[in-house]
Amino acid sequence: IVRKIKARLMRRRGASIWQPYRDLLRLMRKDVVLAENASWLFRTAPYLIFATTWVAASLIPTFATGLLFALSGAVGPIIGQNYGARRFDRVHGAMVDSLKVTVLYVLLIWALLALFAPQIAGLFRASGQAREIIVFFCLFVAGSFLFNGALFVANAAFNNLGYAFASTLLNWGRSTLGVIPFVWMGQHWYGARGALAGYGIGVIGFGIGGCWWCFHILRRLARRDAVAAG
Repeated sequence: IVRKIKARLMRRRGASIWQPYRDLLRLMRKDVVLAENASWLFRTAPYLIFATTWVAASLIPTFATGLLFALSGAVGPIIGQNYGARRFDRVHGAMVDSLKVTVLYVLLIWALLALFAPQIAGLFRASGQAREIIVFFCLFVAGSFLFNGALFVANAAFNNLGYAFASTLLNWGRSTLGVIPFVWMGQHWYGARGALAGYGIGVIGFGIGGCWWCFHILRRLARRDAVAAG
């Protein structure tokens, strides 16, 4: 799509938006070129390297940011209970405190990941591009969990304030509009590190927008309750 738009801006027709998929299909149809006496290790090594690289990259955020998942689950009942009691000041306070914990925790984990990035890559015995990807994640992409955590908190609030559709919309948007174009453009321009960076950049707008929307709804609910009580 980006290529198509660029071509139109240059007054060219450009390739079809399906051309990358046609190229991928053409590559998948190519025969594997291997020597007749190649061992099983030679055949499986590329797949093993690819798998271990992405397993290593996926394990780091899972273990490093586990508190964010726990926080979004724990703050939900607090918000729901105080919303039921019409204590909007406490709901607002729970939101603010949760975001403070998110920021402090992510900054701490980000600092530790950045400080020990070479050692973390060494734990997985990564080398070459695999090592570069892990170090790049620890130094830069880990910071994007500031906005992931904010989105988790906003979703927990939406689900307990009776706005589950807003939570669904944000999650869907984050998983599609906040991933596909950013990862595709990042990979197209900067390779594997660009894809990781795109994944991190894509959540920024949804994290900030989700929190703003949540506080906006909370203020509206408080005003409505005040009018009904008055």
